Amino acid sequence: MKKDKNKFNESKCNFILKYEGKDEIDAETLSFSLNGVVKTIKSITSNEYPDTHTKLKIINLGRGSFAITLSTVIYYATALLPIANMALNVIDSYLAYMQIKHHLHGQQPKNIKYENNNAKIINRDNGTIIENVYITKNYFVNPTIDNLISDTFSPLVKDEDRTGLQIQYGNKTKIDISKDEFNNMATPIVEKENNYRKKGSIIENIELALKKPDLLGDSKWSFILDKIIEAEIEDKEFLDKVHSGIIRNLYAGVKIPVKLRIEHEFNEEGLLIKDAEKYFVEKVNGDIIEPQDRQIKLDF
Repeated sequence: MKKDKNKFNESKCNFILKYEGKDEIDAETLSFSLNGVVKTIKSITSNEYPDTHTKLKIINLGRGSFAITLSTVIYYATALLPIANMALNVIDSYLAYMQIKHHLHGQQPKNIKYENNNAKIINRDNGTIIENVYITKNYFVNPTIDNLISDTFSPLVKDEDRTGLQIQYGNKTKIDISKDEFNNMATPIVEKENNYRKKGSIIENIELALKKPDLLGDSKWSFILDKIIEAEIEDKEFLDKVHSGIIRNLYAGVKIPVKLRIEHEFNEEGLLIKDAEKYFVEKVNGDIIEPQDRQIKLDF
């Protein structure tokens, strides 16, 4: 996605990474650690806002340890409805994931108790924190976040000049990790999976313009969404009526109201794989709409 002020809007949020210790920092330590931060935030954004593009920009360097002010910039198409505080939401999620990682001390949780929208995470020392259910489930189902946070701290373990890492936001210190905790923070606790992670989204009712049906077999049908897509029809009742000739006049241009499932795929770094989504028509919701509002009755 190219930056074009006529086509894309921006959502921004700044925060400070403070590598405590000497004012100067080893370039390799900074490079590898900062790369972990960038990939973590990009992964979070890709999960929460798939149709966006993220950049992190260094906008200030400060003395007194080694402090970096980063600006998270999320670009989204003007055609999309603006999402209030998009970048702020991403940073809030990032801080929540860091809190979970810090709380676990490099070990699997002793227990997680879900109640309504909250999750109580109990560590091996019987310490407890309360987090959002979505954040908690995503942390433990998707190994990407845990592993990328580990990558952030791995280069700090061997750097004798680093005495801690702070994340500051809104003039407050939100995360404060001391050097004796670096090993725990660098230890992955969620196992990596060999397969790409998939995430589905549901559109309960959408009218898809038909491009090409399969009137005899079980192959995918072609529709026009925002582009030409191929979708597997999972509604067996609808297919039986098509194959038996009960439903006819299915031609390019008619619209079919459906419940549509879209499955997105993410790579091992948790970033969205472009153009790898798959489409499934779970249910045909009603009458087929012909041009000029003529309808084909399905007799459901």
